[in-house]
Amino acid sequence: MIILGPSTTLSAIAGTATAVTCSIFGDTVSGSPPIDAFGMLYQGQLSNAAATLLFVSPGTQRLIKSILLSNTSGSSVSGIKFFSNGNAAANQLVTITIPANGSATWTDGKGWTVYDSTGVPVSGSVVLPSIANNKVLANISGALAPPVGTDLTALIDSAISAVQGGILYRSASAWVALAAGTAGQFLQTKGAGANPLWSNVQPIGFAYVSNPGTVVVSTTPNNVVDTRAVPAATLAANQILECTLRAFLTGTNNTKSLLVGIDADLSNALTAVFAAGQVGIVTFIAQFIVNAASPHLLTSRADFQQQFAGGGVKRGSVTVNLATTAINLLTEAWVSSASDSITIDSVSWTLKGNGL
Repeated sequence: MIILGPSTTLSAIAGTATAVTCSIFGDTVSGSPPIDAFGMLYQGQLSNAAATLLFVSPGTQRLIKSILLSNTSGSSVSGIKFFSNGNAAANQLVTITIPANGSATWTDGKGWTVYDSTGVPVSGSVVLPSIANNKVLANISGALAPPVGTDLTALIDSAISAVQGGILYRSASAWVALAAGTAGQFLQTKGAGANPLWSNVQPIGFAYVSNPGTVVVSTTPNNVVDTRAVPAATLAANQILECTLRAFLTGTNNTKSLLVGIDADLSNALTAVFAAGQVGIVTFIAQFIVNAASPHLLTSRADFQQQFAGGGVKRGSVTVNLATTAINLLTEAWVSSASDSITIDSVSWTLKGNGL
């Protein structure tokens, strides 16, 4: 259906004068409450100069349902054009060629069809209007209307979103817009088969560092040397909580232990055990990776680096269930003999944005 609003026009031209008869049928809607009357809206012959076929009065609408063109000459007629609201190229709706003694029809929902003199449809006789470069034929009026040359920006604004800061992406079923995030967020891909989203930039580190120089001579396990509270809301899936513990070991009588854990679950903490005779500076790095399925479930991995001759690497993993309100980051140190000691150089925690 072609809708002509108040004070709009429909005009046409034919390449040959008085050769093509035009009949237009549809509804006239007027009055309050509106009255819908179906009938013939126009009948006459097309001229070889553009002429107005319909003018819609103020307060009235014309709803075109069908158009019938008949070529009554014995020759093919080309250059049949229809225009909306003016006769410029930008207002052109269609260009048609009708063979000798043929016809053409436009019906709501089907568009144009051209027939030869025997009533057989003819292909290639309907030409879409010329439009400016880099435009598409589209209707963004918000109602049924003839398509016009439309730039891609206007089409996306109308069909998807016109809000500044939005991102166009393909969802599982259609092209959609991701609304603008908040200041400081970054665009994060979730990989193939998933939609992108805005994520918060995570700080480089908490800089939670204990006072250096703490000397541990306790022979009792669970001797906590540093604890830090972190709101659970700070954590998001695929982030890493990393602890770096640096210490200096002295004494060669028995083993010494460094542990890193979360909440009170030090029984499942990551542990570095140093054999008797191992002395010097050591660095213990423990990583707790936030599980993607639940932001309060972490898996962990640890690297234990002894920064002296005979050093090695210790790796381990453990699952820790976190509280939903806040978590405590704990480090522990103890020795098997009071004649040995561990001097804590530093304990630092960092929060990183991506899991491993």
